[in-house]
Parts: sequence; C-alpha cells; structure tokens
Amino acid sequence: LGRVTGQVIAISDIDTLKRTSEALRDLNETLERRVAERTRELAESERRFRGIFDSALQFMALLKPDGTVVEVNETALEWSR
Repeated sequence: LGRVTGQVIAISDIDTLKRTSEALRDLNETLERRVAERTRELAESERRFRGIFDSALQFMALLKPDGTVVEVNETALEWSR
C-alpha cells in the first residue's frame, strides 16, 4: 500500500478552445452591431410612417385580418371628437 503503481496524465490543447471562444465573441459583437443598426433603421422607418399616417387628410385605419381596428390616424381622431 502507498506505492505509486502508475500515473494518469491529461493534457489539453486550449489553443483551439481560445480561438473558438474569440471567434464566438467576434460573431456576437457583429450580431449585436447588426441588431442595433436594424433597430435604428426600424425606428426611423416607424417615425416616417407615423409622420405620413398622422398627417394624411384622409381617414386612415390599420386593421387586423378579422377587421378589428388596430389604429386610426389623427384626421380620423379629430373628426370623431
């Protein structure tokens, strides 16, 4: 008892793990930039739509496929008051 009869050695090459981790981090940063850019673009598109929708002189409404009114423009709101 107490004698060493063998040994186990585990060696891991962490270079591949580091490269993979860095690549994932880079991809995540790219994705976050793209999401932020698309979010800004969407906000700008929404702003333009709102301006046109609310300044139109015609009554305008957005409806669901079942006919439920989702939104009406300012002209329609003013007329209903």
